[in-house]
Amino acid sequence: MKFAFVILLILVFPIVTSARTVEQYFKDGNSKVASNDLKGAIEDYTSAIELNPDYFNAYINRADIREKMGDHKGAIEDYTKAIAIRPNAAEIYSDRGISKAKLKEYQAAIDDFNKAIQIKPELARFYRNRGSANTFAGDYRGAILDYSKAIKIDPKYAAAYFERGIAKYNHGEKENGCSDIKKADHLGVPDAGDLLTKYCK
Repeated sequence: MKFAFVILLILVFPIVTSARTVEQYFKDGNSKVASNDLKGAIEDYTSAIELNPDYFNAYINRADIREKMGDHKGAIEDYTKAIAIRPNAAEIYSDRGISKAKLKEYQAAIDDFNKAIQIKPELARFYRNRGSANTFAGDYRGAILDYSKAIKIDPKYAAAYFERGIAKYNHGEKENGCSDIKKADHLGVPDAGDLLTKYCK
């Protein structure tokens, strides 16, 4: 009789599950990012994606964490999935390009920066990112043009002056390069002063 009574209780009072929703997994992931539990955050974003395979923000957040942890290939995979959901997300092309550049896939990175610029040509940082990829690829002239475009959009873009100065210096334009590095130093770039002392005497 006791056994039957237990079964009856189970039938009358069903077990309450604690399954989390897609949004709860996403919010929990954000909370874990804030507390620097990056692996836990990835698990939560992954659970959110399993429940909703088109969850754009979950892919982006997971990609950003993977990039931060040095998993550039994993980040590229997530950025690619996000782009498939929102093909006109310029910032995501740029982010994917940065990940590709870190893997020394410079032409692939440049292609992504080209796409970002095509969608949002008014954003200076996209030109700077492409300039950086061109610099690492050895195309200093192309890099200088990109940095110049970034500076035209944002005349106080310190990092663009700094990197354009390096590109000019490496391209054989020492005086102009040092002038840009000096400008970057005035705008507060931490390493500019050391380069001025070492290379621009």
